[in-house]
Amino acid sequence: MKILAVTLNYPPVRRIGAELAMHALLVHLAGRGHDVHVTTTEPGADRVVDAIPVQCAPIAPRPDSDVVITNAGLAMRVRRRNRTKPMVVWAHSNPLPVLHDVLDVWAMDKRTLILGNTRHMADVLRSVLGMPATVLHPPVTRPPGPYRRP
Repeated sequence: MKILAVTLNYPPVRRIGAELAMHALLVHLAGRGHDVHVTTTEPGADRVVDAIPVQCAPIAPRPDSDVVITNAGLAMRVRRRNRTKPMVVWAHSNPLPVLHDVLDVWAMDKRTLILGNTRHMADVLRSVLGMPATVLHPPVTRPPGPYRRP
């Protein structure tokens, strides 16, 4: 399957929650044999991160992609440029603009798969917005050895 992921930021430029979780998901999908490409709206040079090509460019459709994955908050902008592609939206937080973004995308295309990064986030999407949501927990990684507080 050809997968296009569209993000605001991507490692190593920004290495925090949503970016690292998206990268871990994409590495897993690439490891399963999928053809994964990332477009990020951040300025900078194109690069390859863990064998995943990352293009720094405005949001643009990838005509040959089978599915588009993006983070909540960017979903409507991505949907407008990829109207016919199945879409996955990963919601990591619940400020009102982010929730409206997810709701607008889902209302436009009920095929959209909505993922919450926690059970709480999925519950908010289900109970407050009335849309189906699945939980996909981000991975937890740590250095080898026992964790010690500094």
